[in-house]
Amino acid sequence: MATKNFQNLKNRFCLAIFMIFPVLLSMMLITPASAEGIQDHPQLRQMLTDQYRDQDRDRIISQYEDCLDAGVPSGTITPMVENAARAGVDANHLESMLQEVYKTKKYNLPPGPVASKAMEGLVKNMDGRQIITAMTRVRQRMEYAAQEMKGLNAPGISERERHRMILDTAEAMASGMDRSHVHGIYKDLMDNGSGQFSREENRERTMATMEYMKRLSGYGVSPDQVAAISREMNRHRYTGEEIGQTTKAFSMARSRSWNMARFSQSVESYINNGGRGSGMGHMDWGSAMGMHNSKGMDSDHGSGSMGGDNDGGSGGGMGGGHGGMH
Repeated sequence: MATKNFQNLKNRFCLAIFMIFPVLLSMMLITPASAEGIQDHPQLRQMLTDQYRDQDRDRIISQYEDCLDAGVPSGTITPMVENAARAGVDANHLESMLQEVYKTKKYNLPPGPVASKAMEGLVKNMDGRQIITAMTRVRQRMEYAAQEMKGLNAPGISERERHRMILDTAEAMASGMDRSHVHGIYKDLMDNGSGQFSREENRERTMATMEYMKRLSGYGVSPDQVAAISREMNRHRYTGEEIGQTTKAFSMARSRSWNMARFSQSVESYINNGGRGSGMGHMDWGSAMGMHNSKGMDSDHGSGSMGGDNDGGSGGGMGGGHGGMH
């Protein structure tokens, strides 16, 4: 009898577990994980409490947590807020700085350069309004680049590559490329890429062109010349590799302190006459520019061919790993 009662109790217990387990599992699945917030940064909270009135502090914290909820890494904005508080930035200005970072992330753009611009301004002791203006410029350049990219026939571009090209374009604009020239370069890519190259080839050409535009702008090549050479490369159906070889030729010229305007004219003429990117490394640019007997070319610079694979340094940058944009 006792054995039978024990068996009945055991069966009821198993049935109860069987019925309750799915409920517990569903609760575990739908209960959200604790989101990161100011409670995870007690030192920052204390700093804001010491620096600002309670009402101002709470507004800053609310905007800070909005950034975190939008997906901005705490490592991107926490140093910005800490340094701004230390510098005594006005609460309204600090809130606006956080809003700029938030807008950037909500537009699916990399927030790092915008936050880095704020850090740069703080180091330079710029006032809050100046910092916000600089941050806005960086964001707007990236927004413009992202808008231009929508028309490109390069569907194989990953999110990381997309961000890289947006940053390259924005940096070129910071170095002097205006919107009309940038639009022209994107349009040439779109007009000459559609139906002419494979998906992967278009991807490579697009990435190489954005790198080209950033590098040459940083080297001081005029927007007109950057656009003209890009137009010639597209007209002659340059591949991504050939566009990269063109960029490398300019890096060589820069490392030798050649006159960039003259060199640009020589490269444009070379491409216009049917020269391919693969031949740029063997081209005697010194002779093409008539520099052998001029002060523009020192005797230890040799014939002016590219020689090795050193592509020199890149131009200006964006901050936070990408230099500083203006």
